[in-house]
Amino acid sequence: FTRHLGDAAMMVTSAQIKEWEIFILENLGWNLSTVTPIHCLEFYEGKGVVYVDDSWNGRALIEKIPRYIKKYNDFFANLCLQDYFYTQFSPSHLAASILYASRYALSLAPVWRPELEAMTGHSQEEVFEVFTHIWKFYADTFPSHARKSA
Repeated sequence: FTRHLGDAAMMVTSAQIKEWEIFILENLGWNLSTVTPIHCLEFYEGKGVVYVDDSWNGRALIEKIPRYIKKYNDFFANLCLQDYFYTQFSPSHLAASILYASRYALSLAPVWRPELEAMTGHSQEEVFEVFTHIWKFYADTFPSHARKSA
């Protein structure tokens, strides 16, 4: 840096350097922030993805279910990171599909709700399409753990 500015480098402030960096990034069209499915999942979880009138295996919910949803979301998100196939979906779409997989794996009913569609912006049909790929990948990877029907 100093070889380009010589003695003038001593008069450059960190604020000026930051301003130049932003100018260059904007002119090159670079975006250094990326939203990932995990960011979306954290947002959804923060808003709430388990509802008082959900049922678990046909019974009332137990207090551990929200914690389990988080663990399953993390598991399915990490599973999806292992296959390039999932990069074709938007982060919010993939996150909604992961949430569907988590609710399905935990036998929550209904698996998809109008509130989830409103929050995620994705219909059950959109989410189910990606869910089927996630569930097949899960079943192929962990054949003794996955329920056969999806």
